[in-house]
Amino acid sequence: MILRQASLTDLKEIEKVENDNFTPEDFGLSNSSLRYHLKRNIIFVIEDESKIVGYCLWLTRKDHYRLYSIAILQESQCKGYGKRLLEYSIQNLKNKELKLEVKQINKQAIALYEKFGFKIVKTLRSYYPNNIDGYLMRRVIS
Repeated sequence: MILRQASLTDLKEIEKVENDNFTPEDFGLSNSSLRYHLKRNIIFVIEDESKIVGYCLWLTRKDHYRLYSIAILQESQCKGYGKRLLEYSIQNLKNKELKLEVKQINKQAIALYEKFGFKIVKTLRSYYPNNIDGYLMRRVIS
């Protein structure tokens, strides 16, 4: 198992993970959007048997990082890869606050974020398509 920061050579595999998890209605990222983020933000990947099975995209802001998305290939879910990616992110994104938005109905993700010290700071009414509410969560790195 390898955790590392992604590079442009990983684009095709990251796009596969993206398309396996998100549709355009779910704010799925296109090839050109992923390329943009690989150049300007931080994407960490997790590999198993030399294959990228997941990634997380952190947007770089002046005073914090914002988790834009975290995704694991459906065939590789429930194996702890998301937890490992989040843990790796926290270890490598030092000295800045971390923020994210999550659907209120995504109890599994909320529980994972809470395990890593994220706290709900705001309810986001109708933030997602179909009037689904979300939460803004944050974690202050000490």
